[in-house]
Parts: sequence; C-alpha cells; structure tokens
Amino acid sequence: MFKPSMFCFSILVNLVFLGVASYCNADTVPIDFDQWEVKVSNGRIQTIQFSSHPMGEALESRVQSERGQSVNYAGRYHLFAVGCGTMCQSFIAVDVYTGKIIDSVTASAGACYFPDSSMIVVNPEIYQMYDGQLPDWAFTRYYRMTQDGFLEFYKSKEPYLGQCNN
Repeated sequence: MFKPSMFCFSILVNLVFLGVASYCNADTVPIDFDQWEVKVSNGRIQTIQFSSHPMGEALESRVQSERGQSVNYAGRYHLFAVGCGTMCQSFIAVDVYTGKIIDSVTASAGACYFPDSSMIVVNPEIYQMYDGQLPDWAFTRYYRMTQDGFLEFYKSKEPYLGQCNN
C-alpha cells in the first residue's frame, strides 16, 4: 500500500499554490467600475480656469463649448475629449465646482467612464484595432481619479471586456 510522504505532500501544496498565484497574477484580472463607486453631484461647469493646468491656455478655444456641461465622470468632474493627432485623444477632467482643469490622460482608442465611478479605462478596444497583435507601446490602461489627478493602477495587453457607455 502506497503512503504519500511529506515530500510528495509538499510538492502537491506548492503546485496548488503556484497555480493560484499564477491565476491571481494573470493579465485577465476582472476590474469593475463598481469597485470605484462615488456619489454623483448635480453640478455644472460655470467657468473654466485655464491657468489651472499647463495645457489650459492652449486648449482655451476647444474648451469654451464645455461651459454649462454636467458631471459625467467620478462624481464631480466633466470629462471630454479633444483630438491631439492621428489616433490620439486627450481626455480632460474639469472640476465642475472649481472650474479647474484637474488632469488629462491620452488615449489611442477612446475611453470608458461613468458618472458614478472614479475609474476610467483608456484604450478599451485597442486589442481589436490590432487584431490581437499589439505593438509594444499599446496597452489598455486603468486609472482612477484622485485629488491630484489620474492615477494609473493597472495596465494590460488584454481588452477591457466590461460595459462601456461612451
């Protein structure tokens, strides 16, 4: 009769541990907008302080049309895109209460965001644009809004598979 030794048992435990660790570190970690839920205010942009951000003055003519717009991102920000070249969009966040341009993030393939979440997914469909053969520079990037601006917390070569409303 075969009795497993402590050695065999430890190998089995290590294999299970490595399998779990590999799964946890996989490039397909599910990330959901609900993880970064915020309360949504009903403010609108009254004025924009162009001097509040280094890009502000250069964007003044493009940003004028955003006055009066309501919150559409992270509870208190209005997020909008301006073109910055071929396959380039700059998503700019304006605090609807202060009018300050808080930050911007650049994308090649759009972005997904919601009024009640501080997360933004940049380049959610870039994987499809290149038929899965992504260039070295191409990633789907995940950011969350902080008081200081966008903070990247994850990037992946895999596409974002969740819901996107924009």
